[in-house]
Amino acid sequence: MSAPALVTVLLPVYNSAGFVGTAIDSIRSQTFRDWELLIIDDGSSDDTAQVIQSIKDPRIRLERNNRNMGLAATLNRGLDMTESAYIARMDADDISLTARLQRQVSYLDENPDVGLVGTWVRKQKLLRSGPERQPTDPDDIAAELLFANCIAHPTVMLRREVLETNKLRYDPDLDTSQDFELWTRLARVSRLATLPQALLDYGQDSGSISVSRADRQRQNRSGILTGQLRDLDPQLDETTITAHVELSLGNGGPLRDHRQFCRWVEALMSLADQHAHLSRLAVTRAISRRIFDIYPRPGIRRASALRKLAAIAGQRIPLASLVVPRKIRNFVRYKL
Repeated sequence: MSAPALVTVLLPVYNSAGFVGTAIDSIRSQTFRDWELLIIDDGSSDDTAQVIQSIKDPRIRLERNNRNMGLAATLNRGLDMTESAYIARMDADDISLTARLQRQVSYLDENPDVGLVGTWVRKQKLLRSGPERQPTDPDDIAAELLFANCIAHPTVMLRREVLETNKLRYDPDLDTSQDFELWTRLARVSRLATLPQALLDYGQDSGSISVSRADRQRQNRSGILTGQLRDLDPQLDETTITAHVELSLGNGGPLRDHRQFCRWVEALMSLADQHAHLSRLAVTRAISRRIFDIYPRPGIRRASALRKLAAIAGQRIPLASLVVPRKIRNFVRYKL
């Protein structure tokens, strides 16, 4: 019996006949060759299976669900079916650049404490706009996950040993944001990283879930944020949790009230002190990004909030960050 491929690319598909061939071709064109492509058809009613079967490559394995099970359950089935050391994710409407797998394998080989590595992405309809930049440092990613999903799901490569040792799988009860919820649990047992390179072109299919089911996604995100804080500190008061969720979802939240803001910052600093995967400096940076989002223009409110943050966190925030204009803000937002 031959040894398993080093990398399994896990590709769930559903009614993807119009674009899945391009996604498969992008994996077959990879510079890294030791892979298998595990495709699970989640009950498609179009010609998806026929398109896949027309591509003759022994490294492609097609499995079918007896019924439509949904994304999380389909992904969990795929995780149970592979024995590869690394598992790469891919969606049927995405295109992996040719160096993607090689660079992620090299990173995981060189960083055994990292259980997941993603990449930046480009939107296929907006390629001239450049990549979507997200935090790359593991400390910043762990802190950012307190507020939002900062890892592009189709780009990730996972270390299977970490998933198996900690019995981690996607939550099948979630119909959106399954990846965000899994990352919040994974971050507590392993470091997560993102390569500062766009190695995937995102979304050929215009009907993406984030657009067609935005309200449901927002509801799920709220539940994930709430559950995460309760798990990290069961004694955290509901007022602080509610304020945190409001701010994370783009509302003013605790910034509307001085005392509430101070209590909220103190609570997050306490989480950083209690949990080894959180850094006070990284959490401070994550909070400062929210302040910049709420107050995009220089002014007294932004300066006041940043000064309060610095005083409570015990961290120095450069004076330049109080007055930097919006047009260059993105260049320094992860450098505070």
